[in-house]
Amino acid sequence: MENRIHNFVTPDNIALVESHVLAIQTELPFLIELTPIESKRLSRMEIGRSEFVRRALIIAEGNEQLRPQFINFGDIEVDLNLIEGLDKMIGQVGKLFKQLNDTRDRAGHEAYGVSREIYSTVKRAAAQGIPGASQALEELRQIFEREGRVMPEDNQQNG
Repeated sequence: MENRIHNFVTPDNIALVESHVLAIQTELPFLIELTPIESKRLSRMEIGRSEFVRRALIIAEGNEQLRPQFINFGDIEVDLNLIEGLDKMIGQVGKLFKQLNDTRDRAGHEAYGVSREIYSTVKRAAAQGIPGASQALEELRQIFEREGRVMPEDNQQNG
């Protein structure tokens, strides 16, 4: 198996990223976190829908009969500008997230593949009665079976 990822992350790397994330959160103190229920209840304005919102505002502002009462168009304009700025940031951070995730997936693929190969070797060694292999096999089997089960609450925390 080819080892394509051969790097490591230092504590300094982690601290630097954490400090940059904290700086971004400090710079954007209005960011929120929705609960899963709150998130489900929202209608979605997907990326690329800004033109629809802008056009609806122009139509309503230009025609009194088509304007819903009690709407503050200034607030909507502020929201729209926020959305457009966040869309740009989401694109940049999204690319970084994909790179982090893809690199982790590749490194995990490499490490897990070798570990499964070791597990198979230990199984064969135990079958042949090689000293210490049965104990190693039992230890690995317990961990393998325990970690292979994904609990529903684990999915919610990680998803």
